[in-house]
Amino acid sequence: MKYSINNSQIQIIVDTLGAELVSLSKEGYEYMWSADARFWGRTSPVLFPIVGALKDNSYSYGGQSYQLPQHGFARDREFKLIAQEENRLSFLLCDDAKTRENYPFGFELSISYILDASSVTIEYKVKNSDNKTLYFSLGTHPAFALELNDTIGMQEYSLVFTQKEDAQRLLLDGALIGLQKEPCLQGKELQLYNGIFDKNALVFDSIVSNEVKLQCKKSTKSITVSYPNFPYIAFWSVPNAPYICIEPWEGIADSVDTTGKLEEKRGIKTLEVNEEFVREMKIAIH
Repeated sequence: MKYSINNSQIQIIVDTLGAELVSLSKEGYEYMWSADARFWGRTSPVLFPIVGALKDNSYSYGGQSYQLPQHGFARDREFKLIAQEENRLSFLLCDDAKTRENYPFGFELSISYILDASSVTIEYKVKNSDNKTLYFSLGTHPAFALELNDTIGMQEYSLVFTQKEDAQRLLLDGALIGLQKEPCLQGKELQLYNGIFDKNALVFDSIVSNEVKLQCKKSTKSITVSYPNFPYIAFWSVPNAPYICIEPWEGIADSVDTTGKLEEKRGIKTLEVNEEFVREMKIAIH
Protein backbone atom coordinates (compact mmCIF):
# COMPACT_ATOMS: atom_id res chain seq x y z
CA MET A 1 0.00 0.00 0.00
CA LYS A 2 1.20 3.50 -0.81
CA TYR A 3 0.98 6.51 1.52
CA SER A 4 1.60 10.15 0.65
CA ILE A 5 2.17 13.40 2.52
CA ASN A 6 2.86 16.88 1.22
CA ASN A 7 3.50 20.44 2.24
CA SER A 8 3.31 23.69 0.29
CA GLN A 9 6.28 22.74 -1.88
CA ILE A 10 6.81 18.99 -2.19
CA GLN A 11 5.01 15.67 -2.06
CA ILE A 12 6.35 12.20 -1.30
CA ILE A 13 4.84 8.74 -1.79
CA VAL A 14 6.12 5.74 0.16
CA ASP A 15 5.24 2.10 -0.48
CA THR A 16 4.86 -0.25 2.49
CA LEU A 17 6.68 -2.86 0.37
CA GLY A 18 10.22 -2.19 1.49
CA ALA A 19 9.19 1.15 3.03
CA GLU A 20 10.45 2.46 -0.29
CA LEU A 21 10.30 6.11 -1.34
CA VAL A 22 8.74 5.85 -4.79
CA SER A 23 8.00 9.51 -5.51
CA LEU A 24 9.42 12.92 -4.62
CA SER A 25 7.87 15.70 -6.63
CA LYS A 26 7.62 19.47 -6.71
CA GLU A 27 5.11 21.41 -8.80
CA GLY A 28 4.41 18.31 -10.87
CA TYR A 29 8.07 17.55 -11.58
CA GLU A 30 9.21 14.10 -10.48
CA TYR A 31 12.75 13.79 -9.10
CA MET A 32 12.77 10.04 -8.42
CA TRP A 33 13.37 7.30 -10.98
CA SER A 34 10.20 5.69 -12.33
CA ALA A 35 11.27 2.07 -11.66
CA ASP A 36 10.97 1.27 -15.37
CA ALA A 37 11.81 -2.44 -15.42
CA ARG A 38 13.46 -2.13 -18.85
CA PHE A 39 16.39 -0.62 -16.98
CA TRP A 40 15.89 -1.19 -13.25
CA GLY A 41 12.61 -1.93 -11.52
CA ARG A 42 13.23 -0.19 -8.21
CA THR A 43 13.31 3.42 -7.03
CA SER A 44 14.86 3.67 -3.55
CA PRO A 45 15.27 0.30 -1.85
CA VAL A 46 16.46 -0.01 1.74
CA LEU A 47 19.46 -2.33 2.14
CA PHE A 48 19.30 -4.50 5.27
CA PRO A 49 20.67 -6.60 6.95
CA ILE A 50 23.55 -6.58 4.46
CA VAL A 51 24.82 -4.16 1.83
CA GLY A 52 25.98 -5.56 -1.47
CA ALA A 53 26.64 -9.21 -2.15
CA LEU A 54 28.00 -12.02 -0.02
CA LYS A 55 30.63 -14.35 -1.43
CA ASP A 56 28.67 -17.36 -2.72
CA ASN A 57 25.57 -15.57 -1.30
CA SER A 58 26.33 -17.07 2.10
CA TYR A 59 27.89 -16.31 5.48
CA SER A 60 28.61 -18.23 8.63
CA TYR A 61 27.57 -17.44 12.19
CA GLY A 62 27.64 -19.60 15.29
CA GLY A 63 29.02 -22.54 13.35
CA GLN A 64 26.14 -22.55 10.85
CA SER A 65 25.87 -21.37 7.26
CA TYR A 66 23.12 -19.00 6.09
CA GLN A 67 22.04 -17.63 2.72
CA LEU A 68 21.15 -14.01 1.93
CA PRO A 69 20.58 -12.35 -1.45
CA GLN A 70 22.39 -9.19 -2.52
CA HIS A 71 21.37 -6.22 -0.33
CA GLY A 72 19.40 -8.43 2.07
CA PHE A 73 15.65 -8.92 2.42
CA ALA A 74 14.17 -5.66 3.78
CA ARG A 75 13.50 -4.23 0.32
CA ASP A 76 11.17 -7.16 -0.42
CA ARG A 77 9.27 -7.26 2.87
CA GLU A 78 6.05 -5.52 3.87
CA PHE A 79 6.58 -2.88 6.54
CA LYS A 80 3.88 -1.78 8.96
CA LEU A 81 2.78 1.85 8.98
CA ILE A 82 3.23 3.01 12.59
CA ALA A 83 2.78 6.78 12.23
CA GLN A 84 1.11 9.08 9.72
CA GLU A 85 1.28 12.76 10.58
CA GLU A 86 1.07 15.98 8.61
CA ASN A 87 4.79 15.97 7.82
CA ARG A 88 5.88 12.45 8.79
CA LEU A 89 5.44 8.81 7.78
CA SER A 90 7.00 6.01 9.85
CA PHE A 91 7.25 2.30 9.06
CA LEU A 92 8.43 -0.75 11.00
CA LEU A 93 9.83 -4.17 10.12
CA CYS A 94 10.51 -6.78 12.79
CA ASP A 95 12.06 -10.21 12.63
CA ASP A 96 9.82 -13.23 12.22
CA ALA A 97 10.15 -16.94 11.56
CA LYS A 98 10.91 -16.33 7.88
CA THR A 99 13.70 -13.78 8.45
CA ARG A 100 15.27 -16.01 11.11
CA GLU A 101 15.70 -18.80 8.59
CA ASN A 102 18.41 -16.76 6.90
CA TYR A 103 19.26 -14.18 9.56
CA PRO A 104 19.13 -15.58 13.13
CA PHE A 105 18.65 -12.30 14.98
CA GLY A 106 15.85 -10.37 16.61
CA PHE A 107 15.64 -6.80 15.31
CA GLU A 108 13.41 -3.80 14.77
CA LEU A 109 14.04 -1.68 11.67
CA SER A 110 12.09 1.58 11.55
CA ILE A 111 12.21 4.10 8.73
CA SER A 112 10.71 7.59 8.94
CA TYR A 113 10.21 10.20 6.23
CA ILE A 114 10.02 13.77 7.51
CA LEU A 115 9.13 16.73 5.29
CA ASP A 116 10.70 20.14 5.91
CA ALA A 117 10.09 22.90 3.35
CA SER A 118 11.67 21.58 0.12
CA SER A 119 13.47 18.56 1.57
CA VAL A 120 12.78 15.12 3.00
CA THR A 121 14.84 13.63 5.81
CA ILE A 122 14.92 9.84 6.01
CA GLU A 123 15.66 8.44 9.47
CA TYR A 124 16.81 4.85 9.84
CA LYS A 125 16.70 3.13 13.23
CA VAL A 126 17.87 -0.38 14.03
CA LYS A 127 17.16 -1.84 17.48
CA ASN A 128 18.55 -5.07 18.89
CA SER A 129 15.53 -6.94 20.25
CA ASP A 130 17.50 -10.16 20.72
CA ASN A 131 19.35 -11.53 23.75
CA LYS A 132 22.71 -11.54 21.96
CA THR A 133 24.87 -9.17 19.93
CA LEU A 134 23.24 -8.07 16.67
CA TYR A 135 25.38 -7.95 13.51
CA PHE A 136 24.03 -5.94 10.58
CA SER A 137 24.65 -3.49 7.76
CA LEU A 138 22.36 -0.74 6.46
CA GLY A 139 22.37 1.05 3.14
CA THR A 140 20.41 3.53 1.07
CA HIS A 141 19.84 3.29 -2.70
CA PRO A 142 17.79 6.26 -4.03
CA ALA A 143 17.67 6.62 -7.82
CA PHE A 144 17.17 10.08 -9.29
CA ALA A 145 15.72 10.67 -12.72
CA LEU A 146 17.89 12.30 -15.39
CA GLU A 147 16.54 14.29 -18.31
CA LEU A 148 18.35 12.68 -21.22
CA ASN A 149 17.25 13.75 -24.69
CA ASP A 150 18.59 15.12 -27.98
CA THR A 151 20.01 18.22 -26.29
CA ILE A 152 20.91 16.91 -22.81
CA GLY A 153 23.34 14.03 -22.51
CA MET A 154 24.96 12.32 -19.55
CA GLN A 155 27.98 14.60 -19.98
CA GLU A 156 25.86 17.59 -18.93
CA TYR A 157 25.48 16.12 -15.43
CA SER A 158 27.95 16.20 -12.57
CA LEU A 159 28.22 15.35 -8.89
CA VAL A 160 29.53 18.26 -6.81
CA PHE A 161 30.96 17.64 -3.35
CA THR A 162 31.34 20.13 -0.52
CA GLN A 163 35.02 19.43 0.02
CA LYS A 164 37.97 18.82 -2.25
CA GLU A 165 38.34 15.08 -2.70
CA ASP A 166 41.23 12.83 -3.67
CA ALA A 167 39.58 9.43 -3.71
CA GLN A 168 40.10 6.11 -5.41
CA ARG A 169 37.22 3.82 -6.37
CA LEU A 170 37.14 0.25 -5.09
CA LEU A 171 37.15 -1.95 -8.15
CA LEU A 172 34.58 -4.71 -8.19
CA ASP A 173 35.28 -8.32 -9.04
CA GLY A 174 31.85 -9.41 -10.17
CA ALA A 175 29.56 -8.34 -7.33
CA LEU A 176 32.36 -8.44 -4.74
CA ILE A 177 34.95 -5.88 -3.71
CA GLY A 178 38.19 -6.68 -5.49
CA LEU A 179 41.74 -6.18 -4.31
CA GLN A 180 42.50 -3.18 -6.52
CA LYS A 181 41.64 0.51 -6.50
CA GLU A 182 41.98 3.16 -9.19
CA PRO A 183 42.03 6.98 -9.13
CA CYS A 184 38.58 8.35 -9.83
CA LEU A 185 37.80 11.61 -8.04
CA GLN A 186 40.12 14.59 -7.75
CA GLY A 187 38.65 17.91 -6.66
CA LYS A 188 35.06 18.82 -5.86
CA GLU A 189 33.35 17.73 -9.07
CA LEU A 190 32.85 14.33 -10.66
CA GLN A 191 31.84 14.77 -14.29
CA LEU A 192 29.44 12.12 -15.58
CA TYR A 193 29.70 10.72 -19.11
CA ASN A 194 28.44 7.88 -21.25
CA GLY A 195 30.23 4.75 -20.16
CA ILE A 196 31.07 5.89 -16.64
CA PHE A 197 29.25 2.85 -15.24
CA ASP A 198 30.48 0.32 -17.80
CA LYS A 199 32.63 -1.28 -15.07
CA ASN A 200 29.73 -1.28 -12.59
CA ALA A 201 29.26 1.05 -9.61
CA LEU A 202 31.69 3.67 -8.39
CA VAL A 203 32.30 2.60 -4.77
CA PHE A 204 34.28 4.77 -2.34
CA ASP A 205 35.50 4.28 1.22
CA SER A 206 37.40 7.57 1.62
CA ILE A 207 35.06 10.41 0.63
CA VAL A 208 35.52 13.37 2.99
CA SER A 209 32.34 15.29 2.10
CA ASN A 210 29.06 14.48 3.82
CA GLU A 211 26.84 15.80 1.04
CA VAL A 212 26.80 15.80 -2.75
CA LYS A 213 24.81 17.79 -5.29
CA LEU A 214 23.49 16.35 -8.56
CA GLN A 215 23.28 19.12 -11.14
CA CYS A 216 22.89 19.62 -14.88
CA LYS A 217 24.51 22.36 -16.95
CA LYS A 218 21.36 22.77 -19.02
CA SER A 219 18.81 22.79 -16.21
CA THR A 220 18.06 24.91 -13.17
CA LYS A 221 16.81 21.86 -11.27
CA SER A 222 19.14 20.04 -8.87
CA ILE A 223 19.09 17.91 -5.74
CA THR A 224 21.47 17.59 -2.80
CA VAL A 225 21.89 14.41 -0.78
CA SER A 226 23.31 14.81 2.74
CA TYR A 227 24.65 11.70 4.46
CA PRO A 228 26.51 12.50 7.72
CA ASN A 229 28.36 9.59 9.36
CA PHE A 230 27.99 7.13 6.50
CA PRO A 231 31.50 5.70 5.87
CA TYR A 232 30.87 4.41 2.33
CA ILE A 233 29.14 5.82 -0.71
CA ALA A 234 28.44 4.43 -4.17
CA PHE A 235 27.14 5.83 -7.43
CA TRP A 236 25.50 3.53 -9.96
CA SER A 237 23.27 3.20 -12.95
CA VAL A 238 22.63 0.70 -15.69
CA PRO A 239 24.76 1.97 -18.61
CA ASN A 240 22.87 4.57 -20.67
CA ALA A 241 19.82 4.52 -18.38
CA PRO A 242 18.19 7.88 -17.50
CA TYR A 243 18.86 7.80 -13.76
CA ILE A 244 21.67 7.76 -11.23
CA CYS A 245 21.74 6.21 -7.77
CA ILE A 246 23.43 8.03 -4.89
CA GLU A 247 23.99 5.41 -2.19
CA PRO A 248 25.36 6.18 1.29
CA TRP A 249 26.15 2.92 3.06
CA GLU A 250 26.83 1.61 6.58
CA GLY A 251 28.37 -1.59 5.31
CA ILE A 252 29.79 -2.92 2.06
CA ALA A 253 29.83 -6.04 -0.11
CA ASP A 254 32.11 -8.93 0.74
CA SER A 255 35.69 -8.75 -0.47
CA VAL A 256 36.95 -11.51 -2.70
CA ASP A 257 39.23 -12.65 0.15
CA THR A 258 36.55 -12.67 2.87
CA THR A 259 36.55 -15.36 5.54
CA GLY A 260 32.77 -15.57 5.27
CA LYS A 261 32.32 -15.15 9.03
CA LEU A 262 29.69 -12.54 9.82
CA GLU A 263 31.63 -11.25 12.82
CA GLU A 264 34.64 -10.55 10.56
CA LYS A 265 32.75 -8.99 7.66
CA ARG A 266 34.13 -5.66 6.51
CA GLY A 267 31.94 -2.74 7.59
CA ILE A 268 29.67 -4.86 9.79
CA LYS A 269 27.95 -3.00 12.64
CA THR A 270 27.17 -4.39 16.07
CA LEU A 271 24.50 -3.59 18.63
CA GLU A 272 24.23 -4.97 22.12
CA VAL A 273 20.90 -6.01 23.64
CA ASN A 274 18.30 -3.19 23.52
CA GLU A 275 20.76 -0.76 21.90
CA GLU A 276 19.69 1.42 18.97
CA PHE A 277 21.52 2.59 15.88
CA VAL A 278 20.38 5.76 14.07
CA ARG A 279 21.37 7.33 10.76
CA GLU A 280 19.81 10.08 8.66
CA MET A 281 19.91 10.99 4.99
CA LYS A 282 18.40 14.19 3.61
CA ILE A 283 17.29 14.89 0.05
CA ALA A 284 16.87 18.59 -0.73
CA ILE A 285 15.35 19.99 -3.93
CA HIS A 286 16.66 23.25 -5.39
